[in-house]
Amino acid sequence: MTRRTLLKILAAAPAAPLFPAFGALAAPSAGKLKITAIKALGMQPATAAGNCLIRVETDGGLYGIGEAGSTGPMARARIQTMERLLIGKDPLSIENISSR
Repeated sequence: MTRRTLLKILAAAPAAPLFPAFGALAAPSAGKLKITAIKALGMQPATAAGNCLIRVETDGGLYGIGEAGSTGPMARARIQTMERLLIGKDPLSIENISSR
């Protein structure tokens, strides 16, 4: 186990009891939302690693933001390859989306 992995586990541990509550909150929307757009958002000022954020938008007006883990140009290239597989999918069906 690397130090980075240990720090991620320790950072997520306090939030772990909240995940079932998020699932219960999302349950009424399951199957009703569709992904409409995926965008790479640059961060200002740019971090030393040049990371950017990804924004996933839905037809219900909801959106999610997460770290891309790569630079803006790399994230945009990855979005172009994955976009056709994700547009129109249910964003709450994470297991089905992540298995692609």
